[in-house]
Amino acid sequence: MCLRHVSKQARLTPSGSGPADGCLPPGLRVAVSGGLCLAAAITSAAANNWTVSPSAEFKVGYESNVHKVPSSPSAAEGTATGPVAGRRRRVPDTPQSDYFIQPEVSLTLQNAPAMAWHLSAVGFAGRRNYQDEDFRDQDFYGVGLRLRRARETRWDLNVLQALRVVEDYNRGLTDPEPGIADTEDLDIAALRARRRIYEGGVGVGTDLSDKSDISVQYRYNQLTYRVPGLRDRDSHQVRTEWSYALTDKSAFLANATYRHEEQDPLDAADPATDTSGFRGGSQGEALRGLVGLRTLATERVTARAAVGVERYERKPLGRDPLPAPSGTAESATTTGRTTDEAFTWESALTWQAAPKVSVEAASNSGRQLSALDGGNTRQYHRASLLLAYGPTDLITLTLRGIYRRDRYDEPVRVDEETLRRRDELMTLAAGVEYRAPSARWRVYARFQEERVTSTLARSEYDNRQVVGGVVVSY
Repeated sequence: MCLRHVSKQARLTPSGSGPADGCLPPGLRVAVSGGLCLAAAITSAAANNWTVSPSAEFKVGYESNVHKVPSSPSAAEGTATGPVAGRRRRVPDTPQSDYFIQPEVSLTLQNAPAMAWHLSAVGFAGRRNYQDEDFRDQDFYGVGLRLRRARETRWDLNVLQALRVVEDYNRGLTDPEPGIADTEDLDIAALRARRRIYEGGVGVGTDLSDKSDISVQYRYNQLTYRVPGLRDRDSHQVRTEWSYALTDKSAFLANATYRHEEQDPLDAADPATDTSGFRGGSQGEALRGLVGLRTLATERVTARAAVGVERYERKPLGRDPLPAPSGTAESATTTGRTTDEAFTWESALTWQAAPKVSVEAASNSGRQLSALDGGNTRQYHRASLLLAYGPTDLITLTLRGIYRRDRYDEPVRVDEETLRRRDELMTLAAGVEYRAPSARWRVYARFQEERVTSTLARSEYDNRQVVGGVVVSY
């Protein structure tokens, strides 16, 4: 019964009935289900150590540009039924502001973290309702299971399984688990599209000696969009990493990653869903190697940085001869096998700079199939910085910045114009949170400004959001 609910949801179409094209292979469902049932059996002997943590959240917010459309009416041409809108109803040509409310509930179940085998389960569900632009209302939910075995006898194990349906900003279960590398990255232009993500992974690590260790990780990710014009994607990733302690606080690391991804074709029977002029599927293979340094466990700082080279090969799996509809983007080159090589990196930092100040930073780069243009790939770069200051034990002030850039490898055509597409996203956010002395409830307020710039004018927009809310937990 472990996957009965998950498998049922995976077989539903956006309308809630009938089989979906992106259903998990039966063999994979059985394997994952069996593994999780085994994990449950291992921990069942410690049932008296389980804890249940329910919580409820209610927030009220304001958005200055609900539909994420350009400020200029001329630049907005072609966006009325575009994939970012995610609805067949016509989207206004000018920014529309609106208020919304968003209730949400969540539940976490876990056994004692100190145990050798630690199993945790989490689930959440909620809904956002707008006051006027009600056809942008959205619901979201997710469930996830994680199993960890601590490295007490020279080896550790991490297992992850999660399913979530989200829209707008991602939720919860997306954070990579230690020992299981993340595989999900989205086109900037698809960040606000409704989607279903199923992912599963396993990671095993062991000590080779007192100074060196090695880990091997596998992760599967299935991304299914619930809006027309965006291409679904499946990916398999295998990663191995070796590290050697140079001092008592630092270690040299080397890792290698292989990723295979496949992109589903668009439905040729429905020309209205074709936003690229290329309806066939695509596949890509990435091989990357990096070397770098990482800190060993300390009280104040955890950091890692690595640089290397990634080789990516893509192959479109067919082409539709029909031209793209007027006003849509079309990949100018969509046939033939193509190979790209590029410098790549990854870094992460967590630093307790002072007793009341903490810093978190991360960045990475890579290449992936585009959900927007069939047969096209994009090179992405991401960087984030979070500063947190606690003037008292009950109040926390935060400041966050996020930068993303997508550079598409093949030129795209819009009507008669050919251009090199490049999208950039900049997000700045500030927040304040008060936590009650009992730790049973907290209130918060946040302000966020988001700006997208692009060589494709109709993809540009500005949006400001103000949110206030209360969270009650037990």
